[in-house]
Amino acid sequence: MVQLAPAPENKRKVLLFGAALLMVCCTGQSQTADSAEDIVRQMFAISNPSSEAIVGVAGCGESTDYSRLRNLERALVAYGTSALPAIENAIDALQREPAVRVRSGRAVEWVLNAYAQIGKELAFRRIVQMIGDPDLASFRVELDRAAALSIGLTSYVSSLSASALAFHCGRGEEPRDSFSKMIYALERGDRLLLLSTLSPRTRSTLEKTLSSGDVGAFTGRSPNTRSSTSIGYRFAISGQWAQPDETRVLGRAELIAAFQSDVIEIRTMLITKSGRDCGSHLVRFITLGNTKVGTQRYMIDSSDLPDLLRDINSCLAK
Repeated sequence: MVQLAPAPENKRKVLLFGAALLMVCCTGQSQTADSAEDIVRQMFAISNPSSEAIVGVAGCGESTDYSRLRNLERALVAYGTSALPAIENAIDALQREPAVRVRSGRAVEWVLNAYAQIGKELAFRRIVQMIGDPDLASFRVELDRAAALSIGLTSYVSSLSASALAFHCGRGEEPRDSFSKMIYALERGDRLLLLSTLSPRTRSTLEKTLSSGDVGAFTGRSPNTRSSTSIGYRFAISGQWAQPDETRVLGRAELIAAFQSDVIEIRTMLITKSGRDCGSHLVRFITLGNTKVGTQRYMIDSSDLPDLLRDINSCLAK
């Protein structure tokens, strides 16, 4: 059973494991990876923030350390459920020990990704809870992405994270980018951001709807609100556009030939923060600007936009 905090009988083990993580983070000490615990310690050793080799955004340049972290993540996943105690001890230490958080570097991303792939639905529940932990605020982008990975969502968007606005290396703009930004805008009550995701035609339709007094499609939350809301979604299509970013091939540039079109319609399944289905919509996207593959900007162009926004708000409330 996955627990948000360690049971009393496990506290000593968590403290000892946290001390071990601090040792490798602070000294760079590593060891042969003969167990899941050894792999986790190796990941924290490589992720020492003093190492300039890994400074930067994942996928913007594959350094030796980046490759090592990816390989260790794969090795950890290969242990299957037997790796969960070591991973959960590391997460417990991360939540309990400020020094571990400060010195964890990029290890958190890779440990969370392994946790998501092994733990699936159980991992999803804990990861979603962790997003609301103020002590983990600096890891919320990684937590959003791990939540999506755990149950196979295209994206997971929480109001406390800026994952919807994060830059993605290794790929061009995709429909998910505008859709995630639209959700984030609803969560934060940011009307300007919402309008920026829409095509000129759809933007005009929404502005008329709002000016007529029908604000049901827009929550009216105060801008930059700190209330916690979240929702996930899954594109019901095959190929990499539907997959979590973390399952992609590093540096891919190609797009699916069938989607190299000015107009794209994607059936989109909405998922609540508890992981339950919450309806679906056929979302229409159009491309604007540069027509070069991988550089287009996708704008939402759905004629039923007010209904879509109402359904998203309904799912956010569940």
